[in-house]
Amino acid sequence: MRQRRRALRCSVFVAIALAVVLAAASLLRPAQHHPYILFTPADSLQMAFLKTSLPSRAQCEATVQRVAKALARCPTCSVIEARCVDELDPRQRKILSGLPVDVPVLRIPDGAIAFMGEAAEAALHGCQEGARRGATLVAGKAQCSLPGIENLALSVGKLSAKTSGSLPGMHFLLGIALISAFVAFFACYILIRSEKLHRRFTHDATEGGPQKFHATPTLRIGGLGIAAALLVGIPMMGIVGWVRPTAAEGLQLLALSAIPAFAGGFGEDITKRVGVMARLIFTASAGIVASLLVGATLDRIDVPGLDSLLQLSVFAVLFTAFAVGGVANAINIIDGYNGLVGGYAILVLAALGFVAYQVGDPVVLSASVVMMGALLGFLVWNYP
Repeated sequence: MRQRRRALRCSVFVAIALAVVLAAASLLRPAQHHPYILFTPADSLQMAFLKTSLPSRAQCEATVQRVAKALARCPTCSVIEARCVDELDPRQRKILSGLPVDVPVLRIPDGAIAFMGEAAEAALHGCQEGARRGATLVAGKAQCSLPGIENLALSVGKLSAKTSGSLPGMHFLLGIALISAFVAFFACYILIRSEKLHRRFTHDATEGGPQKFHATPTLRIGGLGIAAALLVGIPMMGIVGWVRPTAAEGLQLLALSAIPAFAGGFGEDITKRVGVMARLIFTASAGIVASLLVGATLDRIDVPGLDSLLQLSVFAVLFTAFAVGGVANAINIIDGYNGLVGGYAILVLAALGFVAYQVGDPVVLSASVVMMGALLGFLVWNYP
């Protein structure tokens, strides 16, 4: 009976946390006015031009009209749709944020052009040709992001020399990593210096579990230091302009999505009464929020049969929640030794960041760098 009541309270708390996160996201997100033009330059090819958000709807409509007039001078082009988009769908959000999609996308400094059509080779050729010659609709550097994970090797070879045009420079990445490390280090230092004030709630005993290997009571709330580093590092990348506004917004919403998982973990650190199932619910709900806010959904894992099922949004969101909850709890299982989880996480993030740099994904790259810096600052105090 007690377990049922605890599970009910946990479910209610998760529902409230989800509502708060979604409400905060809607309040923090400014009004969006994205110029969107869908046109056909040839019979077998469609191109969708999507620009980053403009301050006013009047500017958006003026941009749409200007691009439509430019396309009218093209004898083989036919405009299918030209309008201002106030609310991006998950696929459009992925295209602008730099997340991988299932079609070739030409990234430009203030927007993107997606190439679609029955002939995949024609779409890919058009994207690569656009990257070589530069964007034809908007001036500036262009980079072709290839679709799908099966093209990863090709992406590495083709894009390695071009990623600097749309990704943060190495000196900026190093700077944000150092800032995150310093914030995490200083926040953990404050927690340690004030240990006497909160140790009654935050100490972890030396006995009572198979994963406890420390000889003296240890603070359990090192995650606060990491969270503080993320709260500083992620907004700073957008404010200073180290990433494009769409990528910065994606990073902020991704961090906001982690609130349910953080709440569950922090509640366990303080009360030591949050069960495994409750923590799984908290972390899985973070995956659901990320799917709704950022469009970060696992809709393909290259498993025949399952990929077809994941094309349905409901199954994709549920599978994403399952994956996020499973990975988070799997990492929690190996916790116990000094530096084990932090060191492992840094290795994983370094691999993710390297791949993101090669394929031109600013969201994953920036998130990996900020997290690595935060973990490095935490690991200084996690040393035996």
